[in-house]
Amino acid sequence: MTGDHAVDEAMELVADTFGAGLDLQLQAYESAHRTLQDRLADVEG
Repeated sequence: MTGDHAVDEAMELVADTFGAGLDLQLQAYESAHRTLQDRLADVEG
């Protein structure tokens, strides 16, 4: 856990798709990517 709620949720979503279909995994990765970009933008100012 990172301590950042949004990041932790994004990583959990990715982990939950392990073994799932490719479409579901792709959706999870894209969502996590957006979340991480948003959080980095918040940190950078």
